[in-house]
Amino acid sequence: MSSLAILIWHYQHFFFTGAGRLAGWDPSIQPLWQLLKPSYIYGQFAVQIFWCISGLILAHTYINQTRTGLAKFSIARFSRLYPLHILTLLVVVVIQFVSMKSFGTFQIYGTNDLFHFFTNLFFVQAWGKLGDGFSFNAPTWSVSVEIIVYFIFFALLAVLRRGKIIVSLALLLGMRLLTDSHPTISDHVFFFQCLMYFLTGVSIYFAVTMSKQLTRIATLTALMAIIPYLIPAFRPRYAFVALLLVCLAAFLDTFPITHHLKSLRIVGELTYSVFLWHVPLQMIILMIMTQFDISNSAARSPLFLLFFLALTYSVGYASYRWIEQPSRKYINNRFMPAR
Repeated sequence: MSSLAILIWHYQHFFFTGAGRLAGWDPSIQPLWQLLKPSYIYGQFAVQIFWCISGLILAHTYINQTRTGLAKFSIARFSRLYPLHILTLLVVVVIQFVSMKSFGTFQIYGTNDLFHFFTNLFFVQAWGKLGDGFSFNAPTWSVSVEIIVYFIFFALLAVLRRGKIIVSLALLLGMRLLTDSHPTISDHVFFFQCLMYFLTGVSIYFAVTMSKQLTRIATLTALMAIIPYLIPAFRPRYAFVALLLVCLAAFLDTFPITHHLKSLRIVGELTYSVFLWHVPLQMIILMIMTQFDISNSAARSPLFLLFFLALTYSVGYASYRWIEQPSRKYINNRFMPAR
């Protein structure tokens, strides 16, 4: 659901001319506006849900692995993220080169120089002030921020295993006190938000793995009441919605029946591929529309929206099956240290 919200939020790109939005653009002209209005307006906040889910998944993967070395952890993260990132980055480079040569403008994002290519290449485009605006396959900025958080999580693994939810909540409280006492830290707000949502996901993991059902429910309820007020620079109601969705998904996943819903689980597994491919696909569609003088008003049609969603998930599935999974298996088999 979170990847779908991002796609709908970025649907506005179809109302861009080159690297800028149409003058006087009204978001309500987008198809199925009344039905999809929350995603059209607030879809960007699905990024926080991604960060929270990452904390939940990595806690599930590593908390009970007592022998997790840095090399093994790093290779696992590299094989998961980098192959598809570098492929989509190079695809966007080609797209933007062709667009500039053919139409005299870039598509959607205009900061596509050599410096920003290297910041994207090394996945550091969102680290502090290294970048100067969105560039190339811009949605990857949220993954760039998250990479630092992965290694903070690795460094905290030992203490998290011992203290469990008490430690994760103490870390959240400590970070809130830090941001309150140092207002200038807001310059790195997305890094701190990412870390705090990630730790929230870790806390949810500890809650849903408690032995008694009543204890799980009580703890998850307490988390939903407390955590939105621990996350700075973010409206509590949006934090609450993000937290509620992740808590609900994590709780339902504890029931055996959910493990048999393979068709739903594959949608979640496609998230990264869909996330990385949707903007390059939009760029290609916009170039085709420009080439054949197709007006942006075509994007007002619900059929156009359904075409874009179907195309993106189809490409995402093909990418997951024939690019993402094989490259991850190859890297892990080739470079992962022996147990």
